[in-house]
Amino acid sequence: MFAISIDVDWAIQPLIDDVSKILDNFKIHGTFFLTNKINYSNLSNHELAIHPNFEGSTNFEAILEKTLRILPTNNCKGSRSHKLYYNSSLPQIYQKFGLEYDSNYILPNYEKPIPFFIPHSKILEIPFFFGDDALLTNNSNFNLNKIDLHDNGVKVFMFHPIHIFLNSNSIHSYQNIKNNYDNFEYLNSQKNSKEGIRSFFIELLEFIEKNNIKTQTMNEVNKIWRKKLEK
Repeated sequence: MFAISIDVDWAIQPLIDDVSKILDNFKIHGTFFLTNKINYSNLSNHELAIHPNFEGSTNFEAILEKTLRILPTNNCKGSRSHKLYYNSSLPQIYQKFGLEYDSNYILPNYEKPIPFFIPHSKILEIPFFFGDDALLTNNSNFNLNKIDLHDNGVKVFMFHPIHIFLNSNSIHSYQNIKNNYDNFEYLNSQKNSKEGIRSFFIELLEFIEKNNIKTQTMNEVNKIWRKKLEK
């Protein structure tokens, strides 16, 4: 079971539209973890979840309330914190706000990652198997064959719109660009023409298409595994 997730991280609208168009072309429904209010018109095929930024605050309820308000509907079921922030008090607060799953654990290239209930809560943790920023930081090897793509467990892939748009190929080059994250003309002039995150992303989607792999949104994974674990 594969799932494609997108951590928006305050990306500007053209970058979000770029990612959604690619996913739509492959008829893949992804999950967008949102940090800020955007134009949702091009995301009708995708799940909307939240990407709260808890840094520098202990008022988790206020942060969650603020972040949930950016969504166009009140049926959000999932959260992945900015910088994967986690606190043991969060699961109970998530339940209070109607959330059902969290996705803050990263299990890089783990053979068979599977969701599990966070102890003493009804929140399902759905770990992610791949992160584009981890690839850029650790080895920047864009060979898809280096990743275990056997359809075992739940393999969640996490990407950022800015890395897909820029086709980022190193964390160092990205650091020199990130301060201009909201300047579309500048970002457009900095796109990498060689192999990078965009080429890797498209190759992954082609692999999914070629092998007729059914993808799920994160909430679909939540529903499927919740039924399995609650039996």
